Amino acid sequence: MIHERLRVAVESSDLKQKEFALKVGHSPSGFNAIVRGHKNIGKTLALAVQALSGYSAEWILTGEGPRLVENLKNLSSWERLVLDVTKNSDRRIAEQVCLWLDSKAGPKKFSFDEKDAWGDKTLSRYEELMTETKKILNQMLGHPDGTEKQATFRGMLLILYFGEDEFDFKDDQSLFFFDEEDQDLERIKEIRSELEELIGDGLKG
Repeated sequence: MIHERLRVAVESSDLKQKEFALKVGHSPSGFNAIVRGHKNIGKTLALAVQALSGYSAEWILTGEGPRLVENLKNLSSWERLVLDVTKNSDRRIAEQVCLWLDSKAGPKKFSFDEKDAWGDKTLSRYEELMTETKKILNQMLGHPDGTEKQATFRGMLLILYFGEDEFDFKDDQSLFFFDEEDQDLERIKEIRSELEELIGDGLKG
């Protein structure tokens, strides 16, 4: 079982589980729930465990491939960057996504060309959308429903970053408990669509 493989990796380290949890960006209680099988294990967490313990993220998630790798040496540059920048924190990932959206809007917000620059009405609408987005994400971060809401929260971030049509939710193991009928998720889809209309091609690719 996937949680048993995670337990093997944790117990192989020289750290107490509480210390291990903090080093991979989780609260001790939340990480304990994952180790006990009450919450799902996402790819980002598996990569963080690999970096700390040397046990392969692929082996933890699937049971396939070699158990042991050379920690960070076997992570791709992108995977290492994600772990370094976000510390496996959903909050930090959300902050980075919002900063990215704001950077894409920058040319419209600050252009000196009147043809390209947003008027006051459009700028105000953009700020309303971003404020609503941050409110929804912040509510999800504090939601008591555990893994199901975490997966939906991560789905929201993927939609905001890639757009709804750019990836397949079913292919991502971190979205195992993904709730496609969540009302806030539907609202995030609407917001991303409206942001595309406001920002234009700058939000694509």
